[in-house]
This record gives sequence, C-alpha cells and structure tokens, in this order.
Amino acid sequence: MNSKYEEGVANLRGINKSVKYITKKLGLKKDAVEQVIATWILKSDPYIDEMISGKKSEFNPTPFEMVELIKKLDDADLFKNEKILSYIMLHRTDHHDRFMDYLRFKLLKSKNLHNKI
Repeated sequence: MNSKYEEGVANLRGINKSVKYITKKLGLKKDAVEQVIATWILKSDPYIDEMISGKKSEFNPTPFEMVELIKKLDDADLFKNEKILSYIMLHRTDHHDRFMDYLRFKLLKSKNLHNKI
C-alpha cells in the first residue's frame, strides 16, 4: 500500500473510524487495511516499549479526549504529551485500538520508518 493510503488509514483511525468504514471511504480491501495495521503493530512495538519503559500512567483519556488531543497536537508534540503517553501505556497491547493504530503510524513516521513497511 502506498504512503498516501497509509496516511489516510491512519488519519481515519485517529478520528475513531472502523476498518469497515475505512475500506468504504478509501475504496480499499479489508485485508489490505488490516495488513497495514498489523505491520504498524509489529514495527512499532519495540519503539513503544522503549519509549514508555519505567513510566507510570497517570491518565486514561476518553475517546473524545483522544480525538481532541490528536486534532490539537502536531506530530512533534504528540509523544511529549502526558495524556498521550499514558494512553499508550494503558492500551499498547490492545491491537484493535483505533487510536493506538494512529499513534503507531505517527511513531513510525517520526522514526522515518513508515515507507519501509
């Protein structure tokens, strides 16, 4: 899948949209979307583990708060925000979490690894 579609998938996951919605909206096959998300999970897990090692979660943002944070924060500030980091700590093992998919993509993009998927 090309990076344009990956960005589209990530942005829709960041506003809490389902895979079914994404497939219809972007005209992609379900298997392709799920494969991209699975690749993000595999590639980002080591970076997430390193990023949150030794930290404790202080917040558990609601889906509404996550959408607002994602809209408000630019990529440079995303992983500096305590609420975002707390969310990652609490939800990193939930491989069906829409916001985690978005955050995984942004993490890989910040590491310049999104094109190497």
